[in-house]
Amino acid sequence: KTAAEIDTEGTVEGPYVWGGPPMIGVPTTIGFTDDSPEVHLVIRDHGPPEEDPADLISQLTRFTDPFCEALGGTNVCIDVGSTAFAGSVEDNTSKKDVGPFPGSADLGVESGSDATLIRVGDALQAVANIYIPSV
Repeated sequence: KTAAEIDTEGTVEGPYVWGGPPMIGVPTTIGFTDDSPEVHLVIRDHGPPEEDPADLISQLTRFTDPFCEALGGTNVCIDVGSTAFAGSVEDNTSKKDVGPFPGSADLGVESGSDATLIRVGDALQAVANIYIPSV
């Protein structure tokens, strides 16, 4: 939880420190500032895992990593599932089903996928159980 501006300027190197892609033309954003945020969780397929540990960290911590086609890589990187948590997190946890991302029904998450949003002090953590069809 923060009331301070968060630097959203991103580079191709290293993980994002705030959890999302850099905003176009907006160098800073205000983070989670109250007790009832609306949280959107998007499941993104980044293709096969990279073998080099440094490349794998980049792949796991970036919305569009250097191995995605959008940045010159060979992986198609596509959103395949989503859910949203609106308002307060009751009893410090809230559980929702995760469904296919609009337009990705053939590649999307399968039935039984879910996510839990957990409040820990003034922070929120998402834990997801995702079922993806084999390709």
